[in-house]
This record gives sequence, structure tokens and C-alpha cells, in this order.
Amino acid sequence: MNARIFVSYAREDQVPAGALVSFLRAAGFDVWFDKDSLHAGQDWRTVIEQEIARARLLIICLSRSSVGKTGFVQKEMRLALQQAELRPSSQVYIIPVSLDGCTVPSALERLHVLDLGAPDASRRLVEAIGNATGDGARAPRDAHDAFTAAISSYREGLGEVVQPEDYSKRILGRWLGRRKYAAFFADGSWGVQRNEETPIEINGRRWRIEGKKLFLTWRGEAGLQTTERIITSFMTKRFVTEGGGRNETYDWAP
Repeated sequence: MNARIFVSYAREDQVPAGALVSFLRAAGFDVWFDKDSLHAGQDWRTVIEQEIARARLLIICLSRSSVGKTGFVQKEMRLALQQAELRPSSQVYIIPVSLDGCTVPSALERLHVLDLGAPDASRRLVEAIGNATGDGARAPRDAHDAFTAAISSYREGLGEVVQPEDYSKRILGRWLGRRKYAAFFADGSWGVQRNEETPIEINGRRWRIEGKKLFLTWRGEAGLQTTERIITSFMTKRFVTEGGGRNETYDWAP
């Protein structure tokens, strides 16, 4: 098949993105994936920009990690949108797929998003690529099954998504019952926060969740220091924070 497909994803989503690439290759598509397509010594930023321009089709993997993240994945999305503007309006260039049912970025709202957790999503993806490129393809049944299982396993690991309208009821997904506490994993240990005013102390470092922010306080050479991170996504098994240009994921206590 002649149509080159570029797969864009956040580093945190390497496992489900890799499953997607394996499935597409099993179907016979030519896929550019940075993890195995970049060569030692190459300037990865330059090569990625060139490959985005060269690709016939770009699949953007959306997730709570990628949508809320600051980093090169956002530049990839902007480059893709710029390339789409240069192509005939009748030509499909971007296919957004959702890994975890996340909110769609406003820049992509006009495009239909394929939810990879939906029934028959793998067949619909192959069909969408065929409609866009003219390349007919069929993936073996076991490839469909393996891909569906990989996405299902990934979603189970994330847990149930907590919708914004439920934040006040669920309080970050793990405030429980009349005693109201939050327990999460940080610095290699579990900690319990009884309320928003009382921090968790783990290994001499104090963690505190307040609204949509995570505060960390510790004693350094200059005295007490505090960092602040924004909680960008909430799930019943974990939450993701962003600060200083990078994402960090924390697990809720079971």
C-alpha cells in the first residue's frame, strides 16, 4: 500500500499507541511510528515535522494525557492542522481516535472522533482509512482481537472516568463516605488526606490536594519550599497532573 500513515501520541500512551500501530501494520498499512522509525543520530524534531508533511494520513491518539499535556505532542497537532489546510477540503488528512473517551480539543471538534473502546472500532478504523486513502485492507481476525484486548486492558487500568459535572460529588474520584478521605500513591508509599486543609506526609514531604491542584511541600536548603501542579484529568484509579511542561500520574488507593 502506498499511503503513509503517521501516528501521533503522547509518551504516556506509548502502550496503546503501539498496539494501534501493530494492528495497522497487520492490516497491511505503511505506518510511521517514531519508536521504531527514527534512526540513531537523527534530529527527531526535524524528522517528525518532515514525516507529518509527507504523510497521506495522520492518526491523532487523543487521551487525557495528550489533551492536557504541554509538549511536542501539541506541536504535532498544530502541524497536522496546518497540513490539512494545505490540502483539498474534500481530502481526509486527520483521523482523530480516542484512547480513553477524553474530551475532544476545540481545534478538532469539527472532525468525527473514533472511540477505540466502541464495539467494532477496529473494523471501523480500517474502513475509515480505506475511505480516506483508497487503500483497501483486511486485518486477520486475531489482529482485531489482539487490538481490542489491548485497548480494553488499557482502559481497565485507568478506571472509570469521572466527568466534570461529578467532581463536586466524587471529589477527585476517591473521597469516600462520611469520613471523607483521599488516598493516593506518591514517593513509593500510600498516603491518606483527611480533608483539604490537612496534608499527607510521606517520607518527610507533604502532599495536599485542593480543588484541581496538587501541592507538594518539603524542607530544602533554603527552608520550606512548595510546588504546585494542576490536576488535568480524573479517573477512579488514577489522576494526572501537569506542571513544568511535563505530566505526572498518581494512583488512587484501591
